[in-house]
Amino acid sequence: MKRLLFLLLFIFAACSDNSTNPAKPVDANDFLPLAVGNYWIYEYSDLDRSNQPTGKIYIDSILITGKKKIKEDTFYTFVTFRDNQAIDTAYWNIKNLSIFMLATAENANLPGFSNTVFKMVELYKSDWYIFNYNHDSLLINIGGEENLFSGEFNFHGYRNYGDDTIYIHGKQFVAMSTKIVQNAKYTESNPPNTIYIDNLPIYYYYMENIGQVLIRKESRYIVEQGNSNNKTWFNGWQRQMIRYHLE
Repeated sequence: MKRLLFLLLFIFAACSDNSTNPAKPVDANDFLPLAVGNYWIYEYSDLDRSNQPTGKIYIDSILITGKKKIKEDTFYTFVTFRDNQAIDTAYWNIKNLSIFMLATAENANLPGFSNTVFKMVELYKSDWYIFNYNHDSLLINIGGEENLFSGEFNFHGYRNYGDDTIYIHGKQFVAMSTKIVQNAKYTESNPPNTIYIDNLPIYYYYMENIGQVLIRKESRYIVEQGNSNNKTWFNGWQRQMIRYHLE
């Protein structure tokens, strides 16, 4: 813990960050600045059953490494690094007052949804439809093993009007919050098993002219075979920003 605290103090002291008093946003670009070379550094931790940080704390860095044309739109490449290794890649785009993420086979948080576009923010709406998805043979790599699933998936987005107060490292901030909710029913082929996911949320918090300052997926049970007594526990996780740099 002492080494971690020293690392955090060193990071804050050694590098000059952008202003903490950004200008008033006028569009979606103010909530997710897109430029090659922008980066954000986070503490990553698992959450226990009380949704409190538990276990080892990791330092994750998210860097915009480039941009590419996809279906006539320009997406920016977000690569997540941990221990000097790339662990995740996703593509982000802003269009028509909305923020989009393109999930690919490289995206660790959404395995199996190759080339699927998620609307992550609708700036002037409190809720928005993302998509329904039915798949007969979805191959997902879980824990290093590939499993074949068939199922139904539904994603929906929500945003609170007004700003939310959040706390990061004991300090109070004002941020815009969104919630991406997944509902699903899918069947694993080997061994045969049906799993129900009901209202599973991931929360995203954006600060003006900074970007995502907190991402949080809460811990919860997932019901198997429609039997409320047959549950599997999944730990949640969170990323809290400790530093950022904008080009």
